[in-house]
Amino acid sequence: YPDGIWFIPLAPLSDSESIPEAIAKAMDFSLRSESEVPQQQLGEHLKHKRILLVLDNFEHLVNDHSRAFIHFLLSYSPDLHLLITSRTLLNMQGEFVLSLEGLSLPPAHLAMGGQLKPEELTVYSAVQLFEQSALRIQPLFQINTQNIGAVLQICSLVQGMPLGIELAATWLEMLSPQEIAKEIQRCLDFLDNDHSDLPPRQRSLRAVFDSSWSLLDEIEQRAISNLAVFTGSFSREAAQIVSGASLRTLLNLVHKSWLQRNEAGRFSIHELLRQYAHEKLEMDQPAFRQARIRHATYYADFLIGQNVAMQGDGQKGAFDTIRDEFDNIRTAWSWLIEQNQYELLVFWVLPAIFRYCESRLRTLDLLPLIQKARQAVELTHDEQTDRSLLPILLTAEGAFFTNGYPVRYEAFGAYIPARRDLIERAWKLYNTRNGASGNQLEFWSILLAYLYGRIIDRAAGLETLEKLIPEYRKSGSRWSTALALEMLSQLHSLNSASMAEMEEINQYLTEAMEIFVELGDERETGHTLRSLGKLQRFQGHPEQAVDCWLNAQRKLEAVGEWTIATDIHWQIGDLYLEHGQFEKAFHHYRVMSTTYAEKGYYWVAGQHLSKESYEALRYGDLERAWETRQLSLQYCRQTGDKFGEAWSTWELGEYYRVTGDIRSARQEYDHAMHLFKQVQDENGETFFHRGHGDTCLQTGEYQEAIRQFSLSRDYARRNNHTWALAYAHGGLGRAYLQLGDLESARAELRPALDLAQHTRHKGLIRHILTSVAHLLARNEELERAVECASQLRAHYATWMEDKQDLQRLLDNLAGELPAERFQAAVQASASLTIEEYALL
Repeated sequence: YPDGIWFIPLAPLSDSESIPEAIAKAMDFSLRSESEVPQQQLGEHLKHKRILLVLDNFEHLVNDHSRAFIHFLLSYSPDLHLLITSRTLLNMQGEFVLSLEGLSLPPAHLAMGGQLKPEELTVYSAVQLFEQSALRIQPLFQINTQNIGAVLQICSLVQGMPLGIELAATWLEMLSPQEIAKEIQRCLDFLDNDHSDLPPRQRSLRAVFDSSWSLLDEIEQRAISNLAVFTGSFSREAAQIVSGASLRTLLNLVHKSWLQRNEAGRFSIHELLRQYAHEKLEMDQPAFRQARIRHATYYADFLIGQNVAMQGDGQKGAFDTIRDEFDNIRTAWSWLIEQNQYELLVFWVLPAIFRYCESRLRTLDLLPLIQKARQAVELTHDEQTDRSLLPILLTAEGAFFTNGYPVRYEAFGAYIPARRDLIERAWKLYNTRNGASGNQLEFWSILLAYLYGRIIDRAAGLETLEKLIPEYRKSGSRWSTALALEMLSQLHSLNSASMAEMEEINQYLTEAMEIFVELGDERETGHTLRSLGKLQRFQGHPEQAVDCWLNAQRKLEAVGEWTIATDIHWQIGDLYLEHGQFEKAFHHYRVMSTTYAEKGYYWVAGQHLSKESYEALRYGDLERAWETRQLSLQYCRQTGDKFGEAWSTWELGEYYRVTGDIRSARQEYDHAMHLFKQVQDENGETFFHRGHGDTCLQTGEYQEAIRQFSLSRDYARRNNHTWALAYAHGGLGRAYLQLGDLESARAELRPALDLAQHTRHKGLIRHILTSVAHLLARNEELERAVECASQLRAHYATWMEDKQDLQRLLDNLAGELPAERFQAAVQASASLTIEEYALL
């Protein structure tokens, strides 16, 4: 623009007739006579110039007169360009609209996950503005690890609005960033100041909003007030039903910057504007109540339909729609509780959001809602209240382990603490229920039977599912029949199942899959394929198992259930590990942690990194074990995952023990024990004593080792932890061997081997057989000891520390046996099976 760029502030003007004078004054151009038309003179002055005029704060001047003036200027001066800032569109031909949003912020999960350091966060414009504004108040202010979370929260609360950020920063003279964030959440009027060099309209957000409010007509004011009951984004249909607004009114609100519309066609209101409009609505309590009722009713009806869609071929769309509406669903949930609408809440709203949150691992969003509803029902529970409400809520709450992972998705029999008290209460109440129809209870009956069988009493759970299936067949409930069959198969223990039992389980899964396929339920088809893969693995068909799992991944990914699709990598990795294909195994383990971290689920990523770390430690990759352990701990601590931190800390102790740093190992075990108590994980005590027992073996404190392993054995038995029980018996056997008490050693190693074989864990079996090799040597069965030790040392599934121990044993035996007999025993080991050494 060779003839200049001119900035013309229009905020002080009262009417459009003043615009020409304001432009002339800013350009230092005097109008010649009051009798002449000002715009004609201005047009003559600009006629042959290439100029950009920036007209700021035009919204209060938008009318037919000002539009005519703009049209005149552009027609009279063809090289003139206008850049107009306004909260209201001019609605003129040739108008190009650029919507200004808030300043940029980093994705929340990157900041929370520690992927960005404070200095890296300052590249985002919202953080930059806060820092610049803060330095005017506190010249030594710095964004650091202590305040970055609060700074990001402030910028997020005002959604990057520059004035909101600047007003918030002015309070640093008196408050910390953490206190400022709390005050913004508490009251809109907090964001103001008394700087005399600012125009009144810029001294508070309320003043800005008041001026915008005055530009709305009565219909628009009523509509935006009603829309303030929404949280997050909302659809056009929801907006019209809840607010009663016409399409024209919604469009006007968009044009006047009260509503934003995204590319998907969904509306949203800036959060601070929403608070302002909500205050207006609350001034009219009857209107406020009616808007809330319409909002809650709309989302209850919406979820009834989505729950049906989730069981058929429309489930991906249903999951995606619930994702978009989740903030509003949460708001509707709270209102239904306030209005004591428990039947509507539990029977019609809960099933859809339970399935969605279970599928997308949004446990932290779901459980507070369920707990709030359960507490409300418990307070009002009487003979007039449907007795099915409480067992359903207890079942839904008890369906997740204490670390937030869904119980029915856990496929390895892991000993994660569960909410036993909730499940037991639900089971007791379920058997005395009344009032609800079978359709309302079917899903919860199946889920509760599975939870009770998995956590409390397997036989009782199996018996209940076996009774439910004929009922569902008789009533024609195909989906419930299939789900019950799939849950029944999961409850069966494949570790100890005979071939005939496995064939029966295969029949359950095959029928379930046929039904789900027929109904178009890709999600449950994927889960059933996952179970079939596990069955194929135990039947000794690894290739078929992998095929099932890969097919399950495709099904689950197709409906957006990326969490379980990702976790299937654990099963595939274990299968490759079991067959000595370590690089393939570790590739699959790494895919899990990387995927969860990329999506912001750092607490789950930390747990998967822990898996990779301890397997790397077992099989000799110490560098990988150390790096993944440190990152696992970092994620757990940053996300406040005490459960994950406890186990990762214990595994860090294992790293130190295996690498010979006994002092550090014991310190980490003790720290882990402190965390185990915080999360009330009794299994942690099992492993705490196991760790100390192992260190005592290494330091020669054999009597103390017996005491520690005895305690570990007792805790494992109490918690029905077969794997840990086998290890504890094995540890006792090793301690007695070192003391020369061969009979006691043999008495401990027998049950250790039986239990280990029940788990089918190759590494654990060989860990205990390592002690058997020592027992054979102590019993003067030297050639058998060589055979056993040689066979174990050569096997890929034997842990690194056991291989080192076996090598020392073989070195000793080589000195005790003639060379030819030693070599003959080594060669003979190649043709022997591990079962031959399991017979003590």
